[in-house]
Amino acid sequence: MIRILFVLALAILPASAQIGPLPGSGPVMFGAGLFCTGGTVTTVGGNRIHSFTGNGTLSCLGSSVSMRYLVVAGGGGGGNGGGLAQGGGGGAGGLLTGSQAVGQGNYAVTVGGGGPTGNPGGSGVNSSIALPTPVTATGGGGGAGSTAGSGATSGGSGGGGSPQGSTSGAAGTAGQGNAGGNGAGLNNGAGGGGGCGAVGANGGGNGNTGSGVGGQGGNGCASTITGSSVTYAGGGGGGSNGGSTNASGGTGGGGNVGNNGATNSGGGGGGNGGAGGSGIVIVSYPQ
Repeated sequence: MIRILFVLALAILPASAQIGPLPGSGPVMFGAGLFCTGGTVTTVGGNRIHSFTGNGTLSCLGSSVSMRYLVVAGGGGGGNGGGLAQGGGGGAGGLLTGSQAVGQGNYAVTVGGGGPTGNPGGSGVNSSIALPTPVTATGGGGGAGSTAGSGATSGGSGGGGSPQGSTSGAAGTAGQGNAGGNGAGLNNGAGGGGGCGAVGANGGGNGNTGSGVGGQGGNGCASTITGSSVTYAGGGGGGSNGGSTNASGGTGGGGNVGNNGATNSGGGGGGNGGAGGSGIVIVSYPQ
């Protein structure tokens, strides 16, 4: 008798007042709107935020809403340094942000890893989310290595050039990042990796041992999608010659010389041994 009365009560309630499936059968819905699961979920200022630091799925029920997104690819690795030649800084992972209408469905998320150090440094891995209009950010380019022929590679942001062999910094991807800085020639400093917000600085020096100064990594871009301002996708610093002061990575997780880019920032690795930082995917929509 009690069960019959409960079912009758649900039947006469308006749809917006019903609480959705019984426990164990799926997420509970309260009124109109969208409800999603997946990633690490927080609520800030009336928005539900999903942060993915690894691969996953955004699973949504309900009606279509305007969803903001931030997609940052893995940063490129810095080039190896050795002798009188120094490694260029790794380019930051590409960064894309925007919004689109998203409704019920399952949306695959891929978070790219950072590239390894090497001759040249390895490229970062793309990050993506398969929304109705898919969004893919390009992995950062690797910094040039210390051996001839190991030039910088292009990517979301490009890697920095080395004093040895190919000195030019590599190109970034339009709308996602910037080019790496140029190396200054033998005995001088390597270029910094490009960042989302700025090109990598050129290396410097006068050709004498110990005079080379690496270029700073390009600065990243700030986002408020999490409810506070966070900067992502800085380029790695370029290697310096001898005992000269080493360049720092760009704001947004770019690695200082010899250091990795920050995890889940898309930062490029520092020249002379730094690996790129992994990327991140974040979405936000009204509750």
